[in-house]
Amino acid sequence: MLLEYRCSNYKSIKDEVLFSMSASSDTEHSDKLIDFKKLKINKATAIYGANGSGKSSLLESCLFLTSLVSNKPSQPGDKILVIPHALSAIDEPTEFLIHFERKGIRYVYGISVTEDRVEKEFLYHFKVGRKAKIFDRFGEEYTFGTKYKSDLNKALSFQKENRVFLNTAANFTNNEDITNAFLFFKEDLVVNSPSFMNNWREYSFNMINKNPEFKKKVVTAFNNLGIDIKDIKTESFNIPLHDELVENIPADIKEIIKSSMGEEKTLYLKKVLFDYGIFSVDIDRESTGIKRLFEVLCPLIDIIENDRVLLWDEIEMGLHSSILDTLIKIFLNEKDSKAQLIFTTHDISLLNLDNLRRDQIWFTELDKEERKTDLYSLFDFKNIRKTDNISKNYIEGRYGAIPFIKTNLQSIQEEV
Repeated sequence: MLLEYRCSNYKSIKDEVLFSMSASSDTEHSDKLIDFKKLKINKATAIYGANGSGKSSLLESCLFLTSLVSNKPSQPGDKILVIPHALSAIDEPTEFLIHFERKGIRYVYGISVTEDRVEKEFLYHFKVGRKAKIFDRFGEEYTFGTKYKSDLNKALSFQKENRVFLNTAANFTNNEDITNAFLFFKEDLVVNSPSFMNNWREYSFNMINKNPEFKKKVVTAFNNLGIDIKDIKTESFNIPLHDELVENIPADIKEIIKSSMGEEKTLYLKKVLFDYGIFSVDIDRESTGIKRLFEVLCPLIDIIENDRVLLWDEIEMGLHSSILDTLIKIFLNEKDSKAQLIFTTHDISLLNLDNLRRDQIWFTELDKEERKTDLYSLFDFKNIRKTDNISKNYIEGRYGAIPFIKTNLQSIQEEV
């Protein structure tokens, strides 16, 4: 469960921005909050803002952080592929700080990196209500909490200056607290963004193919969203390929095919059919929206059942507003789940106080002089009433975070 996230010097984010899932004292929709010790935590938040204002940068910074922590450790000499703000000073580090919960334990993790090295890194927990050290790192100087010294001193022999120590520690110790923190990044933070490829269709195929009970849940979910399918059928087959055949394929798709082949020079193909009772349709002949639903429903079910955190960029892409509204309500109304949904969108039909609290609506705005992102929530504005038309006020610019657009061709031409 995500509690709080801070980031600075990443893409359009120059100065530190703070994003929080902690609920305010607002009593609206208090039955849709997660209880965690003395805190109340939101299950869903929406982020609005003009194109290029930094919505995607915020979510992609989380993706970068999860990859940095959980991917295969860097080799000596490898660069850290961080993207700092264009106006940042040379060697100014990119910094992240995140508060999260896993298995009932609250952690805080922070890391500061340049392309050449990890400047600082730390991990603490709050098991007994107060902050307790697991490790602290400043460059290549490390200090460890008393109960972790033995394990972490062993892991230290495998450490390099460009490696994330949480990754090293998780791979070379059997300490439950360290493993727990590491798995939050590896398993619990899930990012879905149009800016990078994900294998959600592949994942959905595999889950449905091997788990009949899971397939029933997906079919039921489709039915509840107004798509009257009777079954989802999966087929897989292998096509042996000869080197000569692959070499004669156009270069732009040759590498894609080669990457799909195993050592046996076989192309593995998978087929999904939607059974409507009177006929079946290959998923590739379905509408964009149906394809999109197939790609997201399986991961969504998994995320909700396993209390993961989904960061979803441009949630409205290919999906009807009523379906989006339903998906958000599923997260909000699932009382037995601690799953969270954080999404960016331009769909103003979702921008209202009927489902979302003021502290669940966030905005990004770009400072045009320095082209840096500012992040704030609707809760930061005073005198917001339950009866206010939030979407109308947003379009009118009362909360900022909207584009300023020329309204006719002549005015555009006058600027040329």
